[in-house]
Amino acid sequence: MKLDRKSLLWTAFYVLCLMAGFLIGGKTTACIGRKAELRKRNNVQKSIGVEQRFFAKTYNYISKINKKLTEDEKVCIIKCVYDASKRYNRDPYLYLSLEKVESNFNPKALGKHGERGLWQIKLSTALKLSSNLFAKKEMKTLLGDIYFNTNLGSSYLELMIKRFDGNVSKGLQAYNCGASNVIKGKIPQSTFSHVVKIMDIYYELTKEER
Repeated sequence: MKLDRKSLLWTAFYVLCLMAGFLIGGKTTACIGRKAELRKRNNVQKSIGVEQRFFAKTYNYISKINKKLTEDEKVCIIKCVYDASKRYNRDPYLYLSLEKVESNFNPKALGKHGERGLWQIKLSTALKLSSNLFAKKEMKTLLGDIYFNTNLGSSYLELMIKRFDGNVSKGLQAYNCGASNVIKGKIPQSTFSHVVKIMDIYYELTKEER
């Protein structure tokens, strides 16, 4: 079929439009992909930056509080706190503040009622949380382990916070004196003071972040 000049011009114009659309679309897709990649990279860099600042700040803080800790113990405490906080999407400074008040960052701390480790977990609570998979003697040893104590303590705290509909203050109270006492409103004054100490340290540590 023979096309006249006018038809040929319109056909050529149509093809050019299609080609332009394809090129623009390709460039747009590439541009969007590039932007998404840059956003992802920036988020990763920010995350690394936050982690590095937390490690540096926390290392100095822990070193001042407990001068008896070895380098390995300091690094392990910081890493365990940070990893646990990421797992529960919780500010790591909250866990750090709790550890400061509970044990002064002493992995072998022993409370007057038998609480053990960084998070001062009672043996009976630990056995219950672990579904009695360990004998008492084994559990006593495990509670002195930084990794085990931090993971068990953080999971118990998050369980208490969840039980009180995300209320961190009530969760901390329950962690200290038991959920049943909080439900009944029978919270000792010592528990209120305990939670205030934790939150005071938390606000002090995070004032530069806010």
